Amino acid sequence: MGLSAANANEAPRVVVSIKPLHALVAGLMQGAGEPKLLVKEGNTPFDYQLDARDRAALDAADLIVWVGKELEGFLAVPLAGVHKADVLELLGIEQLKILPQRRNADARDPYFWLDSRNGLMTLDLLARVLSELDPARSHIYFNNRKRMFSELAEIDRQFEYGYRGVSGYPVLLYHDTQQYFEQAYAMRVIGHLALAVGESADAARLLQAQTDLQSSTEPVCLFTERGLPDDNLELLSLKTHVRTGQLDSMGSGIPPGPDHYTTLLRRHFNTIKACIDPRTASKP
Repeated sequence: MGLSAANANEAPRVVVSIKPLHALVAGLMQGAGEPKLLVKEGNTPFDYQLDARDRAALDAADLIVWVGKELEGFLAVPLAGVHKADVLELLGIEQLKILPQRRNADARDPYFWLDSRNGLMTLDLLARVLSELDPARSHIYFNNRKRMFSELAEIDRQFEYGYRGVSGYPVLLYHDTQQYFEQAYAMRVIGHLALAVGESADAARLLQAQTDLQSSTEPVCLFTERGLPDDNLELLSLKTHVRTGQLDSMGSGIPPGPDHYTTLLRRHFNTIKACIDPRTASKP
């Protein structure tokens, strides 16, 4: 791995699929170059279509970073034809904690970045990959890595201690996107409405959830996902003991850039905590 002599004076051309990963690469490349983001404002990986500029960027790239086919299905075929670039599929990295999907054990759960410890390991991996690709700027990548690692490690510590007081509160998810956060910070998830992430919940599941909620007096937090369907939510949210909140696990509403990932984690944590107990919600 390494840049050709013709390109050695330039920073590597890096293409990244989604904002959380783009933030890590952009932070590491500060002072060296700027990666290209594919899935931009107002889009999700579930419905994204490559345009001519995206395809040109993929053809010219030295490194392409993506999650995997379970999230960015639109990239599976184009990346199979890439020969110039190194392609880093993060769901295939053994060092990361990658979980199977709950309803399909043969598929991988793509939301691994919601466990900040996976974020720390991904940061280390990306710093090594960039340094191998571009040894002349390895000092930039590792200096940036040191600064970013300290901030992420502090966020993880704050989450671990800050969530303990409310971790027993029941949470109902419209989409099953929180398995990593759930395991990392002991969030008590009591169910999921949609059979698959990105789809609408069918009437039978909504009616069953409505019945279960009516028979219980325990307060529940119900979370939807920004950019994903939440049809017939009013059937559940009208119950007086159900509080609702909207998660943004993809960071769709946060501008791209080096600070995107840490902002996403903090907002994510605060959205969950604010629904569970508004009195305890504060910036970690």
